[in-house]
Amino acid sequence: MAIYKWPRSLIKEGDSIISNFIWTGDPSRRKGITVKWEKVCKPLKEGGLGIRSLKEVNDAMLCKLHWAFCDRQEDWSQFMHAKFTNKTGDFIRYHKKSTIWLGIKLAASINRPYMEWLVGNGATIDFWRDTLATEIPCGNTLRCHNPYGKDA
Repeated sequence: MAIYKWPRSLIKEGDSIISNFIWTGDPSRRKGITVKWEKVCKPLKEGGLGIRSLKEVNDAMLCKLHWAFCDRQEDWSQFMHAKFTNKTGDFIRYHKKSTIWLGIKLAASINRPYMEWLVGNGATIDFWRDTLATEIPCGNTLRCHNPYGKDA
């Protein structure tokens, strides 16, 4: 699994090599192409060739990495969580040197709209600090006394 956000220049060059191979059979030989790469990368049902662009592949791998980071089942994710989040579980707002963290932060912005809460028995839910329904925790929105003794 990839753990780094690939540079745009690398993605562009890789997509170009794949495109050259599709149209000419030789990755190093270019041919004037009349079909947009975005069209080629669409699924077969939508009229494309079903080829995935390298940007989509990289984003998918980073999203998987972010999910593992949020799940905290593996030692590396527990370490990264301890290093790059504050006591309330929010991402730190200052810079710490890490090549992996940039990809996780990018994937967080991609994943966030598709992530939901599974409350279960509620043992791991912090009503005051978790962003359950909005981007802002209830404790920041309501500004009222926390009945559990923790300041919101």
